[in-house]
Amino acid sequence: MDISDFEGTTKFKFMIPLATILSWVGITVGLVYFPIAYHYFMLGVLVYGNFRLASMVMAMIVGHMKFTKILNKQLNPVFESDSEKLSLLNIMENNYAFVIPNYKE
Repeated sequence: MDISDFEGTTKFKFMIPLATILSWVGITVGLVYFPIAYHYFMLGVLVYGNFRLASMVMAMIVGHMKFTKILNKQLNPVFESDSEKLSLLNIMENNYAFVIPNYKE
């Protein structure tokens, strides 16, 4: 790590703490001076957060169901005839991994 990598980033040393402090001040001042607007804003934040949470949970459930269906199909294949099963077994037995040797050892 070189010290020159951090040249010109002094503005971030002040912007991030300043934004944090202003956020804390806004929380306390918002409650005192703008209680109605603050309550509506926080209610909107809570509703949005809950909507995002519910949509993520639903996406995870759907993804899990699809993955389980695919996995079960791969683990328990259904063959219409014995010839299909034998051809699949022949393919699996005749495929080998190609290993690249490491000559540096």
